[in-house]
Amino acid sequence: MGAVFPFFAGLFVEAKEGMFGWFMGSCLLAGVACGAAMYGLVHVVLLKRLKRISEIANSISQNDISHTCDMQSDDMIGEIIDAFNQMAANLRNMIGQISGATTQLAAAAEQTSTITEETSRGVQAQQAEIDSIASAMNQMTATVQEVARHAT
Repeated sequence: MGAVFPFFAGLFVEAKEGMFGWFMGSCLLAGVACGAAMYGLVHVVLLKRLKRISEIANSISQNDISHTCDMQSDDMIGEIIDAFNQMAANLRNMIGQISGATTQLAAAAEQTSTITEETSRGVQAQQAEIDSIASAMNQMTATVQEVARHAT
């Protein structure tokens, strides 16, 4: 950028003998200074914020959803931070709901297990009673057959 400026300036300013080198050097120095300032601003304003967002994203990807990004900004980075924090809050809420549902499911499974055990004991008791009744029926049948044999 600094190298192009002297050529445009030459169209509008009358050059004096021996000043072109100084003018060219000054323009190059100003261009380098502007470039360095722009790099510094981009690095400080943009890259440091994006690095912090990246660190939090990595923490969340490692199953640590307790992090939030507390930077304040009134630009696009601020919108990204707000959306990112909302996403993390939604994840925390969803995991809380899943945890609650899991607890309820575990309680229901325990109740089902208890009911199944009680039902199994009831079926076993009924089986024992049926076996007892069948044995009694067999004894009664044998007795009836014996009485019938002695009666004839």
